[in-house]
Amino acid sequence: MVTSSVWFSIVLGVGLGAVSVVISYIFLRHSAEQDVKRFLTLVLGSMVLRLVVISAFAVLILLLVPVQKEVFIIAMLFSLLVGIAFDTRRLYVESKKRIE
Repeated sequence: MVTSSVWFSIVLGVGLGAVSVVISYIFLRHSAEQDVKRFLTLVLGSMVLRLVVISAFAVLILLLVPVQKEVFIIAMLFSLLVGIAFDTRRLYVESKKRIE
């Protein structure tokens, strides 16, 4: 039986990854209307910013919140990988629009 601590850890990990995806989507939508240089600056800058912010929040959660560490990390990494796939797909579609 899965305990509430495990579910809490899963929800927290997936939630942190979901925040990253939402921030990525916002930056990508905003940067789509910009010229190429500004587009790349916004997209790559948001990737660095998200990496730093998500990492800081993950460390704070691991230090301050009673979570199942392994479950939290696996859930967070899984949701971040899904987010990276989302980013890659969106960037591909956006760059294809720019070429045409």
